[in-house]
Amino acid sequence: MVIGDYIGGDLAKGLIRRYSENPNVTIIPDKKDASGLIREDVTNWSERLPELIEKNKPAAVVVLLGMNDRQKMRVEGESKALLSEGWVTEYNNRVQKIIDV
Repeated sequence: MVIGDYIGGDLAKGLIRRYSENPNVTIIPDKKDASGLIREDVTNWSERLPELIEKNKPAAVVVLLGMNDRQKMRVEGESKALLSEGWVTEYNNRVQKIIDV
């Protein structure tokens, strides 16, 4: 399974083409343009991913996102400037949530 933004979607397309003649490999894409870890209102991957795993039972999950993440983020109602200490801390927390899933 490949999840992510438009670049993740392109990776999934390439893998589908590459493995199209191999009956032992199925690529399951889940692409949400403009998604990432900053805009959880667009897609909250740490909440969405468990559902996708339960539904699809993938052997592996490839995550490729973040092209839209170079912007400020809201954390508990407060705006955090790009790459500020609070931004980096929260971004790392969100990455860890994905890893934990």
